[in-house]
Amino acid sequence: MYPEVLLADDNDGDLTNGTPNECEINVAFDAHGLVGPSAVNAEVFTAAPTPDGILVDLVVSGEQKPCLNLNPLGAELHWRVRGEEQSGMVPMNPSQGGFAGIMPNVGDGKVLEYQVRLLLQGGTTVTFPKNPADPTYELYLGPVTNIFCEDFESGPGPQGWQLTGDWAFGPPAGGPDPGAAFNGSSVAGNGLAPPGTYESFLESHMLGPVINVAGHNTVRLQMHRWLEVEDATFDQALVLANTSEAWTNASNASGNLHHLDGEWRFQDIDLTPFVVNGQVQLEFILEGDEALEFGGWNIDELCVVGTGSVTQGVCGDGIISGIEACDDGNLDAGDGCSPSCTIESVDPTTGPGPVFTVTDTDTDTDTDSATGGGDKDTGCGCNQGQETSAQRSSPSPASSSSAAAARKTRPALPRITAR
Repeated sequence: MYPEVLLADDNDGDLTNGTPNECEINVAFDAHGLVGPSAVNAEVFTAAPTPDGILVDLVVSGEQKPCLNLNPLGAELHWRVRGEEQSGMVPMNPSQGGFAGIMPNVGDGKVLEYQVRLLLQGGTTVTFPKNPADPTYELYLGPVTNIFCEDFESGPGPQGWQLTGDWAFGPPAGGPDPGAAFNGSSVAGNGLAPPGTYESFLESHMLGPVINVAGHNTVRLQMHRWLEVEDATFDQALVLANTSEAWTNASNASGNLHHLDGEWRFQDIDLTPFVVNGQVQLEFILEGDEALEFGGWNIDELCVVGTGSVTQGVCGDGIISGIEACDDGNLDAGDGCSPSCTIESVDPTTGPGPVFTVTDTDTDTDTDSATGGGDKDTGCGCNQGQETSAQRSSPSPASSSSAAAARKTRPALPRITAR
């Protein structure tokens, strides 16, 4: 209503030079906390976790309004542990361009949910993120193993995505969509062509490949999203895992709790309860009604990751897990995969030949490709949602051409020795 009232009060078609009664309008609306949040913007930067805590910076920007004092006075950092009662508040200290505070590192395997509350000189409080439908940022603590990653730069074909409706891979359109991808140039999203909004009465699906996640104690989806969608009473944005609902947008009794990110947000979803037979398949859905369309899904730097320890697995079950280099579903020798699930070399003209043992020179337990030795775990910018552009490198996602191929093969390893 605030901009509508200003437009009604305007007398020359130019809001940049004010309106005749802007001063009184500002005072009236600010008394209800309706001016400061729209006039003051900020960016929140979160550093990588350390044993001593996690640094959070708030860089403030915005404009002054007639008859109001919107100068920042102070800030508080509020945090909680997802699924637990543990929570707290940290006063933030003045820093260059804004305020800074340090959240505690509450231990590996947990998700911190946090927000920054900025107090303005006139008494208004502005909360970041500015999304009442999802009012806290997320940060996953602890190491992860990349199982499957997608940066959406190469189109849906290479990794086996199936798109219907207005889903597409490409640069975002701006407007309600972001002006640029989180990393690289392309995203997966709805209505990527201008004006960037999804269509009315359209149910759109993005179905991913079947992903082998066997051998991991827990499995998580970690990605960056920019989602703009109407209250779930009218439009639904969903994430399915093996056809079960893993996440959906919120709603309230009034039907006006619109999900409007307005920035790239890191999101962590625990997929462990949805894993079936060591596999998971993701599906992203947008369902729109007849009116009030926003930007829809914009997704970038998506990874399915494993957390916790990796289990040993059972040789001969057809699923590569633990320290297995292959698993063809039997315990036969001479067929390329030995009874101990190491790779054999078979000459088709002479029969079974010498058995080769493949040794990974990495010291970690990931399944990333390691051509030439060394670890390639720095990928995809979604381990904790905090890598900078300079820290990100191209991920090495597992092949998803078919579930059978995923079970029987493992990326090339760096050293081969005969025995």
